[in-house]
Amino acid sequence: MDSTEQSNTINQMTNFIVQEAQEKATDIRDKAKQEINIENEKTITAAREKIRNEYKNKKDQYEIQKRIEKSAKQNKLRIKKMAERNKYVEESIELAKEAILKKFQEDRNGYKKFLEESIIQVLPSHSAHLNY
Repeated sequence: MDSTEQSNTINQMTNFIVQEAQEKATDIRDKAKQEINIENEKTITAAREKIRNEYKNKKDQYEIQKRIEKSAKQNKLRIKKMAERNKYVEESIELAKEAILKKFQEDRNGYKKFLEESIIQVLPSHSAHLNY
């Protein structure tokens, strides 16, 4: 082999090695891009899931807070109604006391009769509970 052939053979071998190296470098870059894309997709998916969970938790907390507020409002209304009823009952009792007092002050015999009838009504129910 003369020096030209040797030079050509060396050039061919060099070109082959360079081409193989370039192909390997391209394969490595492609695999790296794929791995980066996969990692990016995993990161994006994880971030989306985290956002969904945070949104769901905030939505649940909001709904719970609304139910608590609704319940508190209903309880406040119930208490207000009970206070009004209690006030009405107290006023009715007071009016009844005044009317009874007025009636018994006018009619002493009526008071005596009222006491006798009340005792007669109460005795049967109380005597059933007494153990002789």
